Amino acid sequence: MTNNKKTEYDKVMSFQFEDLPIRGRICQMSNSLNKIIFQHSYPDEISKILGETMVLNVLMANSIKLKHKLSLQVHGNKDLKLIASDYIIPKKPETISLIRGYAKFNRELNFYSKKFKDLLGNGYFATILDQGDGNLPYKGISSLNENSLTNSAEEFFKNSEQLDTKFNVLIKKTLNKKEKVIFKGIGIMLQILPQDKKSNDTNNDKHKINELSNLAKEKIFNNIDEWNKISSIFENYLCSENNNLSYIHHEIIKTGLKNLYTTKLSLIHKNTQRLIELYKPDEIALESVFFSVNAGTAIKLGQARGAALSACCGDDRSIYEYSPRRVKMIITGNGAADKDELQKFVKKKLRIRRKLEIDASDALGVALCHGITSIDSPGEIKAI
Repeated sequence: MTNNKKTEYDKVMSFQFEDLPIRGRICQMSNSLNKIIFQHSYPDEISKILGETMVLNVLMANSIKLKHKLSLQVHGNKDLKLIASDYIIPKKPETISLIRGYAKFNRELNFYSKKFKDLLGNGYFATILDQGDGNLPYKGISSLNENSLTNSAEEFFKNSEQLDTKFNVLIKKTLNKKEKVIFKGIGIMLQILPQDKKSNDTNNDKHKINELSNLAKEKIFNNIDEWNKISSIFENYLCSENNNLSYIHHEIIKTGLKNLYTTKLSLIHKNTQRLIELYKPDEIALESVFFSVNAGTAIKLGQARGAALSACCGDDRSIYEYSPRRVKMIITGNGAADKDELQKFVKKKLRIRRKLEIDASDALGVALCHGITSIDSPGEIKAI
């Protein structure tokens, strides 16, 4: 695996959580995968399972102290007979690692099932560890899970290493900048580290690793090129979790379409005051002013913001403001995220299950952004 520009999609990175007994690996692969797939003219369905195996191989190899070679083999008894992958550490330290892949299948078919179970049927999942020290390689075998290859890998770690492990792997067929068909693969591995803990703590760790796995799948797999933002995504999530930021209430102030403009401003001011008197916040966060091409629209938005802002002042209450880009970066890890993506993360972080209006998720996003920032980076904020 290498990081030069010609093979920018062949990467692997490790990470560990400071306050959790969980470590992880994330791998992105394209160059190596496409060389193998197009050299052998593998069908798409076969290519995707081969890609999953190769990504899993890299993740697993980088989670152990590998000195020579780790091989993965997936054996089936239907149209797909064998998927094999080797990850090799060269003897020369300055040389990049190597990845190989191979598939044996029934080439006489014109159509291949997209279902894992239908392609492989019953079989087994095998790992072969060769440390190149002259000793016999270690071979571990487990039954093939009928649902997916990642489930098979998870069960293997659970049974052989007694480690709770979560894998997410995605192989995607897409077009590059030259309109050429290519495959991209991404995989995330999360693992609970062994330690002496009470059963309740262990259950909490299992719950946490499932949440982190789902978060990574939801965020990273929606944009396969965002893999290097995994650390900020996890960091923001854990910050909101560890500091017990929780949802209490939200409300959209309705001003009425037919009301006079001055009446609308009055309603904004009065209802903002009412909510402040009801919930008595110590701090208030607002979205900062953005510049509009239309001068008339900008003036009206500024006046509406002024009506709300004037209601917030007083009682030694601190007021802060955040730009929309800052809010999106803190909440989603992507400053260019759209409103729907922001809404999804706000609902997840605050555990809101009911329908949420876009205006409400925008406002809650600002509040959540302030909560995370004031706890995690208090030196970066200043009251207006």
